[in-house]
Amino acid sequence: MESLKEEVQKNFYYQQLATEKERRIYLQFVNGLKKRTQVIDIDLANEENYVQVYLSVAYDYPEFYWLTDEEAMADGIDFLDLEEPTYPFDLSPVNNQLEKQVTSILEQAPTGSDYEKVKYFYEAIIKQTEYDIEAFKSRNPSWRSQGILSVLLDKKSVCAGYSRTFQYLCKKAGIDCIYVSGVAKGSSGEEIGHAWNLVKINDQYYGVDTTWGDPVFDQAMGSEIYTDISYDYLCVPSEMLERSRVADKSLLKYWGRDSYPKTQELSYPSYTDNSLNYYVQKGVYFTNFDEGAILQSITEQRLQGADKILLQFANGEAMQQMIALASTENNAIFQALGEVNNYQYVYNEQTCTFEVTSWS
Repeated sequence: MESLKEEVQKNFYYQQLATEKERRIYLQFVNGLKKRTQVIDIDLANEENYVQVYLSVAYDYPEFYWLTDEEAMADGIDFLDLEEPTYPFDLSPVNNQLEKQVTSILEQAPTGSDYEKVKYFYEAIIKQTEYDIEAFKSRNPSWRSQGILSVLLDKKSVCAGYSRTFQYLCKKAGIDCIYVSGVAKGSSGEEIGHAWNLVKINDQYYGVDTTWGDPVFDQAMGSEIYTDISYDYLCVPSEMLERSRVADKSLLKYWGRDSYPKTQELSYPSYTDNSLNYYVQKGVYFTNFDEGAILQSITEQRLQGADKILLQFANGEAMQQMIALASTENNAIFQALGEVNNYQYVYNEQTCTFEVTSWS
């Protein structure tokens, strides 16, 4: 138990627990799950304490993939859910398969910086996973699609599966990563339950959303913006990510009751650094609308053999100026692309990204 006490000190949701009683129950629950105990010795407490602990463990430990049944959570979580946990099947053979998949991914990961590893995990998850559009439309995904099995074994998942898998790969690589649940707003304004991550690189946190990096998810949301991986949601600051997301302030929304007692709000780490933003890294990020610099960037990307032109702007005003330029007849973009006759472009108002997708 002493080694476990040391292990959980780095766990975000463990640190958010408000009382020593909840932290003690958390340790009891994790210790039992690690040993696959059928009946775990759990202290008596109030029902809301059990909800806090259950969700905290599920969010801190993606390897406990069977704790992701949201339908069961909606019916309430009580003492028996912790004392007599339900294991869906013989875990050993499944975990062996998982370990092989994870080992393969980690062996192929770059050996350089944590940013390079994080970018690789982001790409690997998106490339190997098909977004489960039917589960998304039903608004009632199965427990399996909410966890790491869906990505690593089934290759088909929803946002919770993407985010938990990203968290798990980071954890295996020794990179701190937080699973975040909340609400996201699509490009047409609709709000949906969603999950994403905060990852720690060089003592700074960054927002990451592997789900919204997947072009199949864009299609599910009724968008045709991207045909391959989008890097709009890789290592971005809160100012950018929170334009379209609101993180849950409490885990008690899963309590299964019409109301719940006031509780200490979750305190997420701040993440304001923009230096690892993909567009900043590529040198195609513009703090304002500088037409000369933008045209030069377009020309340079074209000469370097790019099959699409990428630009990002710091704010909507600069973005609108870019759109105005692009929609003007016989504008300078034609010349910047190399005297072309026409070009196609798309843009994302939430991330202020502009992409020239084709030209001739």
